[in-house]
Amino acid sequence: MKAVEIPLPSHARGTEVALAQRQALIRQLEPLEPHQWQLVTECAPWTVRDIAAHIAGTLSYTRNPLAYAGLVTGWLLHFRGRNFVDGTNEAAIRTYRRLSTDQLLEVLRRDTPRAVPPGWSRPLKLMGVASLPKYSTFGHLADVVLPRDCFMHRYDIGRATGVDVPRDPTDADVVAQVVRDLGLAWTGPAFVLRLSGTGGGEWQVRAGTPDDAALVTLDSVDYLRHLSGRAVSPDLFAGTPESVRGQLRDARVLIAAHASAVHSPALVEQMARAGPLLT
Repeated sequence: MKAVEIPLPSHARGTEVALAQRQALIRQLEPLEPHQWQLVTECAPWTVRDIAAHIAGTLSYTRNPLAYAGLVTGWLLHFRGRNFVDGTNEAAIRTYRRLSTDQLLEVLRRDTPRAVPPGWSRPLKLMGVASLPKYSTFGHLADVVLPRDCFMHRYDIGRATGVDVPRDPTDADVVAQVVRDLGLAWTGPAFVLRLSGTGGGEWQVRAGTPDDAALVTLDSVDYLRHLSGRAVSPDLFAGTPESVRGQLRDARVLIAAHASAVHSPALVEQMARAGPLLT
């Protein structure tokens, strides 16, 4: 399948994927020891607890988009020196990190099944958020962006704690939507992307890919981590064809909130080229 022809999820499927990803995160957090909650993740200075608080914040405004006004107020009062996305994320973390571990887990368990945006909010356009396509809607944020945010943070927690990340069937949905965004923004030579491991598959990147296009084989989680701006092994692209290696290395896709990825110039430029994503 061509990457650009991967369909956006229906609202029902987006809700299913979001629910499954968050439930997988909860299962991952529940057995952690107290000291593991304090470990710093690759989203430094965020700890495991901070990521859990961040996810709790996303549940709050997904269920009630008007709650985002409170995060904006928190940004203006306490984090005005930060950009909009980072500031509102920090405001949410500030609210929920005060809870005990048991209380934070209870918020996640309680709010996860309720985190469904009301119908009136889905068409709302998210204007002025640099890392989102120009005409993204709240529905797109809820159905596509937040599930992949949770997916990637599960791996941030796994890498920080050394605990294996449980796979979920909806991982394939997350990976496919990231590949879709990569395909929409890609301007380099045509190639076939074969991702192995979690949620893997094979896609033609760039319309009109010829049969003899370069074949790129990568681990799905490693490449999504790279696309999100996280540090990966310098050898990740060692075996990739030279014709696409440089642009594969430079590519970025909005996956999970953390400052180095969300606002990188490369990401903003690529997402602008991707055009409107309405859902």
